[in-house]
Amino acid sequence: MAGADIKLPAAALRAVTLNLVGSGMGSVAPTEFLKELPELAKLISAGHFIVETEAVPLADVSEDWQREPDKRLVFTM
Repeated sequence: MAGADIKLPAAALRAVTLNLVGSGMGSVAPTEFLKELPELAKLISAGHFIVETEAVPLADVSEDWQREPDKRLVFTM
């Protein structure tokens, strides 16, 4: 998970055209997100997005929350 701050050398900004784009839930307007949701759901249902997961008991959340697994963690009850 990203931290609150970024350290970026000034030289990196001088020689390039740079666009910073967020990737969290706040980076896309809710109306735009909702507009794309039906197509996204269709693609997911059709198997176009494969995400490897690792099921972890919710009771273990305090141990597993900060680790960096090879797969997406899914906490189960």
